[in-house]
Amino acid sequence: MEMTKIPAEGYKIKGLWISGLQRSFTSKNLIFPFKVISSLLKARKIIKKFDVVYVINWYYHLGMVFAKISHELKIPLIVGPMASLEDVARSTKKRQKLLADRMYTNDMLKNSNGFHCVGNQEKESLVKLGVNPNKIQVIDNAIMVDDKKNIKKTEIFKKIDLSQNKDPFLITIGRIDPKKGLELLLLTFSKLLKKYKNLILVIVGTGNKQYVKTIKHLVDELNIQDSVKFTGYVTEAEKIELLSSARLFVTTSQSDIHTTTAIEALAIGKPVVITKNSDFPEIDDYQAGITVESTHESIFNAISELLDNETKIQKFSDNAKRLVEEKFLLENQIDKYENMFRTYCK
Repeated sequence: MEMTKIPAEGYKIKGLWISGLQRSFTSKNLIFPFKVISSLLKARKIIKKFDVVYVINWYYHLGMVFAKISHELKIPLIVGPMASLEDVARSTKKRQKLLADRMYTNDMLKNSNGFHCVGNQEKESLVKLGVNPNKIQVIDNAIMVDDKKNIKKTEIFKKIDLSQNKDPFLITIGRIDPKKGLELLLLTFSKLLKKYKNLILVIVGTGNKQYVKTIKHLVDELNIQDSVKFTGYVTEAEKIELLSSARLFVTTSQSDIHTTTAIEALAIGKPVVITKNSDFPEIDDYQAGITVESTHESIFNAISELLDNETKIQKFSDNAKRLVEEKFLLENQIDKYENMFRTYCK
């Protein structure tokens, strides 16, 4: 989506020759040092034209290279980890990340001029890693609600063989990744099917092919393949149409901070069932959904509580829209973002 929207706004996208180390020994690893050197040289040329560098997320070659060069050239650096530095996230691909820590992360934590967090849990994690709390600004993710109200008719329901008006379904959206807790969701959903025979689970997103294969194998093992739909990649319009027709939005992530897809679901008026690991206390504060423990029982009970009570779903739906209007509108966050960047500009 960014690859089309950003050029449409008049900004150029420049790429680097990026790639990580392969897990097994391959000839591609032999040229890895040359890729690093090439990326550093190109990044150095690009970065000189800017007053501040903002790296969103971490543990990817592009962000780490720009973080390193910005420090060398004394250009202010702001890092928005977006949950990538949480313990659970760092535990996946641990060997590669330990190498990245030695090469980049430890220096970044010391040298960054500022950090942008989208939740207090993330701020606490950064402080534990040794970051000065005075360097951290907490500014929520934000969305444009008008984009979510414009629901266009697409072919997505035909594509996944789902009846838009007849089949009640839960929806989860995000990268298919071990930290997203899909195994927990699928095991819980298999129990829900004993109570709600016609319920469908729609899984929206893509991921590592091997892990996607593992998740689909679990679906087969649980014998719930007729009740689980994988969409793969979807367009923005397809995603909004799916969200608008879902009964509930569910995320059982082990590590997320104010996930944007949950905010989008709230904007459309969908109650959210979300794990406490996702650091979204406003869900309970506004009664816009239910935060749950990462257990089958907790997730099962929360989903059942809502599916069994249409009045509560409607109440939570109204509260969900109010939560977004009061906390997550882009127009209300722009000044905060501008002030953050001005604070660190040269």
